[in-house]
Amino acid sequence: MKKILVLCFGLLFLLSAGCGGSKKVSGSSPEAVAQAYYDALKNGKYEEAYEYRKFNPPKTKDQFVKERQSSGMVFKEFSIGKATIKGDTATVPVKFKTGSPNMPELSISITLVNDKGWKITSTMGGGGGMGSGMPPGGSTPSTTPPAAPAPAK
Repeated sequence: MKKILVLCFGLLFLLSAGCGGSKKVSGSSPEAVAQAYYDALKNGKYEEAYEYRKFNPPKTKDQFVKERQSSGMVFKEFSIGKATIKGDTATVPVKFKTGSPNMPELSISITLVNDKGWKITSTMGGGGGMGSGMPPGGSTPSTTPPAAPAPAK
């Protein structure tokens, strides 16, 4: 009976070790990494989200988590588009439903690099300056088109 009990605890330990920790998708497609990253952000799992990023200059997990906790940036839903892959670099379109009546949707493009698995290197493309990879909180961008350039003299 004692051997069976030890065997059951051993199996339980092995199963829990295999299921614990963050989801391992780094070797997956760029779309899968983007999906996992934004799922983690949406659910407030900032430490998990950090694992899908490659920062230049480097950023610690604590720095990333503190930035996310204090950013106030939220979104209701998101969808991941099809990646465009060129060599070791991929660009993935991401569309957010913000819940804001002023700007109900926001689209950005993120960049990933294949460095022992896909890692997000930039979340600024298309949306302009959103290093967090999330739609802006608080004020929304102006919907007024830019003024036309002055005619040449």
